[in-house]
Amino acid sequence: MLALTRKAGQSIVIGGLDGTIPLVTVTILEIREDRIRLGFTASRKIPIHRKEVWIRLQPPGNTALDEGKAVASGSVSL
Repeated sequence: MLALTRKAGQSIVIGGLDGTIPLVTVTILEIREDRIRLGFTASRKIPIHRKEVWIRLQPPGNTALDEGKAVASGSVSL
């Protein structure tokens, strides 16, 4: 996992290193107590979901769920 420190109004860019536009830009919109508001800029072709929603949308038997748990636990190297 990559951990970055950002302030409100700052962004993180994902993808786009080959001279194309970024795949996703994540902007910190607001920091308030224990909540952070994030803004996402991406093509409509790129689905963006909260993790709990993404898990519900997965078809039964999807191995991505098991791989995601392994990555989260640190047992898979990327």
